[in-house]
This record gives sequence, C-alpha cells and structure tokens, in this order.
Amino acid sequence: MAYLTRAILIDHVFEEGNKRTVALLIKSYAEYEDRKTYNDKIIILIKDVILRKNYKY
Repeated sequence: MAYLTRAILIDHVFEEGNKRTVALLIKSYAEYEDRKTYNDKIIILIKDVILRKNYKY
C-alpha cells in the first residue's frame, strides 16, 4: 500500500488527479479494513509524502 501510494504521488502515474486518486485509495483501503478515516488527516499525509519526495531515505 505504501509503495503504491508513493508511486502515484511522486512518479505522477496519471496526467491529472494523482492526489485525488491516492486520497480515494487510502480511504477505500481503510474502510475495507474497517478503520475510521478522517479527510483532514488523509490530506496532511498526502502533503507530507509530496514534500518529502526529494529527501534521501
């Protein structure tokens, strides 16, 4: 899940809608696993991944 999320956000798999796709993916997966989701926390997570794209791990 983490690899797929990062790939869509950082590698820009689609021309448009990468962030929306990841938000839907995270929300759908969490609901599938019977977890609660909060849209504001999903947005913060997406921003963190995007801002760290240039960091070396």
